[in-house]
Amino acid sequence: MRVLVYADDVIGVHYATNLEIAAKHVEQGDEVHLLLCHGDLGNCPSNNCHDRKVCLLCKSKQAAGLASEVMERTQKHVLDLSRYRDLNLPDLQTVEELKNFSLDGINHGMEAASSLISTFRDSKPDMDEKRRTARGSLFTAVALYRESNRLLDEIKPDLCYLLNGRRASQMPMVRALQEKQIRFYTFEVGHNWKKYILIENTYFHDLENKKVQIEKYWSDPTPLAEKERLGHQFYHDRRFGSGDDYPEAIYKRNQNKGVLPEGFDPSKRNIAIFNSSEDEFAAIEGYDNPVYKDQIEGLSRIAHSSDIDPNIRLYLRVHPNLGRISNHQTESIARLDAGNLVVIPANASVDSYALMEASEKVLTFGSAMSIESAYAGKPSILIGREPYEAVGSCYTPKSHEEAIELLNDRQLPTLPLLGALKYGYYMVARDVAYQYYDPATNTFSGRKLEPGPLAIKAVEALQNGPLRRVNNWKRFILDQIGPSRPF
Repeated sequence: MRVLVYADDVIGVHYATNLEIAAKHVEQGDEVHLLLCHGDLGNCPSNNCHDRKVCLLCKSKQAAGLASEVMERTQKHVLDLSRYRDLNLPDLQTVEELKNFSLDGINHGMEAASSLISTFRDSKPDMDEKRRTARGSLFTAVALYRESNRLLDEIKPDLCYLLNGRRASQMPMVRALQEKQIRFYTFEVGHNWKKYILIENTYFHDLENKKVQIEKYWSDPTPLAEKERLGHQFYHDRRFGSGDDYPEAIYKRNQNKGVLPEGFDPSKRNIAIFNSSEDEFAAIEGYDNPVYKDQIEGLSRIAHSSDIDPNIRLYLRVHPNLGRISNHQTESIARLDAGNLVVIPANASVDSYALMEASEKVLTFGSAMSIESAYAGKPSILIGREPYEAVGSCYTPKSHEEAIELLNDRQLPTLPLLGALKYGYYMVARDVAYQYYDPATNTFSGRKLEPGPLAIKAVEALQNGPLRRVNNWKRFILDQIGPSRPF
């Protein structure tokens, strides 16, 4: 079998998964081709603004992985987008224009917008300020699609692997593979960062596929008692796990166990609200809020509703991953003003789980606290899109009026636990263990996966020169390649 592995993110942990997958197929006797970038992508997950210092680190770390004996048995291809440099692409004025931009019937603008929004962690970036990055993302999307078609015709793979699939440096390859009906997998970090997951023939965020997979995993031949055990274990680890094995543990580091908001009055009808970061899904099809234009509109309309019970006190726990950024969403949250609404800052020491337990019910806008609250036995109202929306453990109102009715209901029952267990089992069961890569030591086949000392010295030299763009390169390097921060 001829296998193609496309590596667009080398600085982060995902490159290790590229190498792992390639090594497995080499050892199985397959003909393995690696598609590598040497700086032609105008935008990639590790180098959103196409900074040449990052390219230096990337190439050095890439070489470290390829130096292993098993990788010497692969065929390498370097991505060449130079033939598309003369593409005549428009200067789009707003992010909505970008999302709607199509060329030859293909919405490359959504791919570019996904990268742009992720780069600046802002669902509504200023296109005047971010024009260079927007153009780099759009060029990447269009050129990569054309080059993907050319390379797939040349290599003729039977199977392909690539990361995630939603960005400008990934979705064009997904489109080409689907059009040519070539089997492929996208991959991502597992629920435990020491493992990874594979998603067949679609991109990682495909909501409808996730909903199908939840039921498919629950129908597998594993004994029911074991499924339930793993489902319970998933929630226990998220809530009580100490930590570094689970990506979500980082969100608990500023929280002190048992701490509630100042002035929290248990005699009130307290309702906890957990939001999510709008930028995560702002350029992914299928994740539009089913009730409101966005979370800010929802929060404002709910808090100011004339129909809401005046005894209700709303506590908005701002998602911890919004703690170190300033964007349209965080600025809008800061402007929220209602007498029945308390905003708990992202970096506050308040314990999210203690708040959930102390509240009458929970309302979420896409936060995983919706399914965790349902598992914990709290009535959970989900106003957002999540893969567990159909498993029956969360209320999913379809209108503002229905949302207010659920919030007002003093006797709102907890929904069945089964759906939460299905989701927990799905999250654990799909994990794949590494064989050649060791996440604890960040080594692949015994070789350290990090840029070499010469590359780091070159970056430091550039950092001290006139092209300075990142304030602390030593910190950047540690953040990107250290096993303590794998994603």
